[in-house]
Amino acid sequence: MLGKKAQVSAPFELMVAVILMTFVILAGLYAMNTLERQKCENEVNKALEELKEGIELIAKGKGQYRVSFILPGCAERAEVKIVTHTDPYLCSIICGGSKNVCTVLTFQAEGVSSMVKCLEISPLTQFSSNDCEEYIGDDYVLVDWSSGNIQQGVYLLTSSYAVAGGVPTICPYIKTEK
Repeated sequence: MLGKKAQVSAPFELMVAVILMTFVILAGLYAMNTLERQKCENEVNKALEELKEGIELIAKGKGQYRVSFILPGCAERAEVKIVTHTDPYLCSIICGGSKNVCTVLTFQAEGVSSMVKCLEISPLTQFSSNDCEEYIGDDYVLVDWSSGNIQQGVYLLTSSYAVAGGVPTICPYIKTEK
């Protein structure tokens, strides 16, 4: 009699074990996916912080700054832009304090959280290549950040100041592949 009860409960116990093992595997896969996403976001954050630091140093007239702006492979089809906001409420949320105008570095990509970095620079700072020297060497080409997406690459950042008014212009030169 005892042997028949064990035989009847064995399939049920096996089914419970399989269900539990499935949940454990799914929880493990979820944890690994979350960890991988967090690692990706940390790498994106580091790249954005380095670019932000370079822009801020050059806007303060610090000569030249070389920055390697390379996003990790997990940030496919990323859009990185410099945007000026004129909404005081939005500026206070992003940058803190009471600014009427703020300039921010924005990041968006599939599968990665969007990020916004406040650029501690004058709102008059320009990112147009109009006031920059066209040629600074064989290895670098002037790019225009005012028109949209900032492409990945190794940059040499310099500044140019308009004679009238002293408005700073960030001049980004990207290293060309040879």
